[in-house]
Amino acid sequence: MRYDVTVIAPRSAFAAEGRFPGVTMMTQWPAAALAAFGLDRRSALVSLTHDPKIDDPALASALRSDAFYIGALGSRKTHAARLARLREQGFGDAELARIHAPVGLPIGAVAPAEIAVSILAEITQALRGAPLLRRQTQIFLKEPRERLGIRPKLGPVHQRSMILKTCLVAAQDFAHRIARQIKILRYLANGLVAISCRQSNLPDRLHRQHLL
Repeated sequence: MRYDVTVIAPRSAFAAEGRFPGVTMMTQWPAAALAAFGLDRRSALVSLTHDPKIDDPALASALRSDAFYIGALGSRKTHAARLARLREQGFGDAELARIHAPVGLPIGAVAPAEIAVSILAEITQALRGAPLLRRQTQIFLKEPRERLGIRPKLGPVHQRSMILKTCLVAAQDFAHRIARQIKILRYLANGLVAISCRQSNLPDRLHRQHLL
């Protein structure tokens, strides 16, 4: 297995070469960058930005190509909205089914390095034509009091405290999501790809992986 990586990052804040040493960088917007590069049957594309202005044109270009793998980072809710926008551009269900989202194999990945592993594993799965793994629905057991319909009563002070904690958690989650996107890109573009490129005995199976 051998992957040549190109990072497409039109936003200068994310396109610092110091974050991706030795990796090809393109700072054009996705439509122009991918048109110049050329996606073919040996190409894989993964969008990671959560920004429709960047992800949607990239995915549209990939859907019009013969790329063997197309993936997009984001929740099921985010992906549903993404599919609705792409349908408005004229893509049908069969074409949209090519997009792997949420991206990566269901290995319970949480940390950026784990997410990068799951993405590369799914790309390799598609490359080798291996059977798809089913995503299992997680079942969370409730506490005995909740199962019985008994809910603790909260006073005004506790209610305000819970609202404040919820707001803080939401703000922290947003900051973590941005930081995690950068880390995932770094793991994909640097460490994992460097390991995979050590194997070069199959020149006919050279695949290009485009990351946004």
